[in-house]
Amino acid sequence: MAGVETEANVGAKLQAEQAEADLRRFQAEAEKRRALAVAREQEMKAVVQENRAKVVLAEAEVPLAIAESFRSGNLGIMA
Repeated sequence: MAGVETEANVGAKLQAEQAEADLRRFQAEAEKRRALAVAREQEMKAVVQENRAKVVLAEAEVPLAIAESFRSGNLGIMA
């Protein structure tokens, strides 16, 4: 009878150790996914900033283009 209890204890201990190992693995995978999500978010923020900068540059060209059109006679004011 003692041998059966010892085998059961060993089996239970192995199952507990396996469960702990699985838990650590799943936690590591979850942390990896979280880190990748944070990195992706930072990349997207950088893209947004880059696009905002492009918009500002494009908006700065509008008055220059209007002025050039007036000078070249391609744009007039109707009164």
